[in-house]
Amino acid sequence: MRYNRQDYNIYAGVNPRQARGISGDEGVLLARCLFADFDDILPGDGCGPSEFVLMRIEEADLPNPTLVISSGHGVHTYWRLSEPVEDLNKWKQLQERLICALDSDKSIKNPERIMRLPGFLNVKEKPHTECFIVYMDI
Repeated sequence: MRYNRQDYNIYAGVNPRQARGISGDEGVLLARCLFADFDDILPGDGCGPSEFVLMRIEEADLPNPTLVISSGHGVHTYWRLSEPVEDLNKWKQLQERLICALDSDKSIKNPERIMRLPGFLNVKEKPHTECFIVYMDI
């Protein structure tokens, strides 16, 4: 709550790092999931942003994501992989195919990617809005 009061942008690395303090894609060990970022979704027909994204996923004939997050000004979706991917070039190709299939944010394909952490405010623009979990398949 202190960080929210101080208007911090709080993010987490999706893929595990080799050690604390190591930055850059070469510091990533492996990938445990694929993910997509949908910013400034303008849904129609009375549905909210996350429902709109889920319809887009269904239309692309993809499985439901294992995690859906309202990022405050968009939606993040994650698919947990049954096995981690150690070949990060292969993972990047999978990310690019997912981006293409969903027409999501084209920059979300580097292994070191950080994403907004639920429980904190998105202070990127006003109004500051809460980032929270919409759906989680445990």
